Amino acid sequence: LSIATTHTQARYVLPPVLKSFRDKYPKVRLHLHQGNSEQIADLASTDRIDFAIATGASPLFGALVRLPCYRWHRAIIVPEGHPLAEISRPTFAELAKYPLVTYSFSFRGPSSLLDLFAAEGLTPNVALTAWDSDVIKKYVREGLGVGIVANVAIDGVEDADLKVRDGSHLFPVHTTWAGFRRGVLLRGFMYDFLQMLAPHLTQRRVQLAENTASQEDIDRAFADVKVPFLR
Repeated sequence: LSIATTHTQARYVLPPVLKSFRDKYPKVRLHLHQGNSEQIADLASTDRIDFAIATGASPLFGALVRLPCYRWHRAIIVPEGHPLAEISRPTFAELAKYPLVTYSFSFRGPSSLLDLFAAEGLTPNVALTAWDSDVIKKYVREGLGVGIVANVAIDGVEDADLKVRDGSHLFPVHTTWAGFRRGVLLRGFMYDFLQMLAPHLTQRRVQLAENTASQEDIDRAFADVKVPFLR
């Protein structure tokens, strides 16, 4: 079973899923590839992976059947003693006062951070962008700026030295999906993996999506499905 995904999913979401999968299928070899959107899309297009797990509606993934797995939002992180540590719901104006450290993809496409700040008549001061949540947290600890990361990338124990503020009042919700090439043969353990990743992705729902003509029709079919919110 070959999977390509981002650092955040590989580091913070997939470990318990893959452990459960390994317990059930000890003889299935697992290959986990980690990369950015372009790298994941390249692996998918060249038939080197079974599933891509990513976020967003990038045209890079237009050839894949994409199934919604879970939702997440951005969190704001600062070190102890930072002025924003005392503000429970920071505004865009307050964030604009400080350098920002966040994901590279946050500044591309619809609802990018640039667009969100611009809607408030503001320009963010971007100090550093990275693909890796742990890199962002490291630079926040070093005082390079205010971090904006996925809430699923916050570890209550390892990140106890950071002050975390909910950013859901400022930033849109993101949906992470699992995708595979249309027309491929999914084996039984592959259906099981998808349901371990997202319980609502039953074999029946996945098979219906496989036989659905377009991604727009798949999205409509899942419109009434309660996609869980990871906190």
